[in-house]
Amino acid sequence: MKVLFLACLSPKTGNCTTAERIREHIEAAGHACVLRDAADFKCPAEVAVLEAREACFQGALAIHLYKAGRLLLDTQTPFGVVFGGTDINEDVRDETKRAVMGKVLKKARFAVAFSQKLKEQAEAYWVCIHFYHDIYFFKIALL
Repeated sequence: MKVLFLACLSPKTGNCTTAERIREHIEAAGHACVLRDAADFKCPAEVAVLEAREACFQGALAIHLYKAGRLLLDTQTPFGVVFGGTDINEDVRDETKRAVMGKVLKKARFAVAFSQKLKEQAEAYWVCIHFYHDIYFFKIALL
């Protein structure tokens, strides 16, 4: 399987480290993973250009619903999202961003939170999420 993976890749940050570790796990499972910095794309149309240029992606993953997940809204590729702390602690305060994140959750096949607290906060902000899918809580030691 070939996976498109969008994340914020500012060097020496927690997001970058987490994305690299997840990429390593995806590849260790025998899949190809194209990790790209969400900051390289301004809109979903630019991701569509990448999808057309690269061979077909069978799946996609995004860390952060607003920063990266919104870029997958126009894709036909099935995708999942990983909540970032910024999603819950900052972006939900902005009504426009919150609405976009709701659209991302509605379209995503799955959502992951790395803490029980983050999971519960997400479920509180997006009560309707239960109509679409569950938020999975993973307590993972990414070494």
